[in-house]
Amino acid sequence: MRLIDACEAKAVIKDLRKTIDREIPGATLGTVMGLISCYIDAQPTIDAEPVRHGEWQKTPSTSDEYELKYECPFCKFEIILEGYGDEGIFNYCPRCGAKMDGGTEKR
Repeated sequence: MRLIDACEAKAVIKDLRKTIDREIPGATLGTVMGLISCYIDAQPTIDAEPVRHGEWQKTPSTSDEYELKYECPFCKFEIILEGYGDEGIFNYCPRCGAKMDGGTEKR
């Protein structure tokens, strides 16, 4: 598998369509698909950041005994929940995007 910029690929394919209409009128579907495949292959590979997995770390609250405070183990983003449970806690960190699915990866 190879990651490419889909927006850039769409722009290239849109330009390719105009070129085909102008230079190869009546091109068959096979010809068009072959050209599109070549253009996709020519797109540069992009780097992707791997997904991090962890779980929210419960931290002591300083203001209220009914307040629950959680911290992302990667970027230290804090979530404060009021009440008796952890309903409403995110399954990902809104700041760094780490999945909070119980993984043990630490930064």
